[in-house]
Amino acid sequence: MTWLILASTAAVLFSLNSLLGRVLAVKSQNPRAFAFVYNLFGALFALGLWFLHPQPISNVPPLAWQLLVLSIILYGVFNRFEFYARKHVESSTLSILTKFIPVITFTLSIVIWKETVTLNKLLAAALIIGGTMAAVYKKGRIEFNQGLKYAAIIIVSLGLAWTVDKKASSYFPLALYAFATYLPPNIFLLPFPFLKWSQIVTEIKLANWKIAFLAFVNMTAYYTLISAFQYGEASKVVLITSTSTILTVIAGITLLKERENISRKIVAALIVVIGALLLK
Repeated sequence: MTWLILASTAAVLFSLNSLLGRVLAVKSQNPRAFAFVYNLFGALFALGLWFLHPQPISNVPPLAWQLLVLSIILYGVFNRFEFYARKHVESSTLSILTKFIPVITFTLSIVIWKETVTLNKLLAAALIIGGTMAAVYKKGRIEFNQGLKYAAIIIVSLGLAWTVDKKASSYFPLALYAFATYLPPNIFLLPFPFLKWSQIVTEIKLANWKIAFLAFVNMTAYYTLISAFQYGEASKVVLITSTSTILTVIAGITLLKERENISRKIVAALIVVIGALLLK
């Protein structure tokens, strides 16, 4: 099935993005400045993809433009806090937490876009929620520290954005739609306090070519994701991408030496993956 291949490819790319993003975020001195450069590169890659495979914009209804504006706002909120979350939360933990994003999209796609409800989907969502809670459960309670606050913001904003993407992206050339969700949201990164040019230059020097590579991986993963939306239900596609979790957890433990609560992370990741595989 085309949607399954595309969704699985997106899962692998999102996993690579999580690992490299964590490494670069830890080194970053100003996550907002880093995100600004990162999204600028992502926009350039998306625009280049559109130039390679140009498609005209035609017959776009007013609702689609309104949804695009809403998507830009949601991605602006996400971009503002993404690398703060990556900086303060281990990749092996964040990869599990962010799997709550598909649950938001899953629920809203059923409520708003009237997609079908099945027992497998409900069981998958329940397992993903359970695995997510297990990942942050400590000493009889959920420890809601600063890192988790940033994570909560990006989870809600991206879950809403993916729901909008399902409907809005079908009216635009996909590469051009991806460009619109990378560049305009950068406006949200500039103010309060305003970024300085020196801060942006510092982030470029610290990350060098790796920031462009990270943007390329993320843009490709996102483009693959919205391509999958064209062939399958959003509620199934986004849950399949959850299979990236176990790979990210294992790589985070082995490569990034994230050794705290290893057994709970692995169990939580397995629960999330089992939930995703229910849809296969």
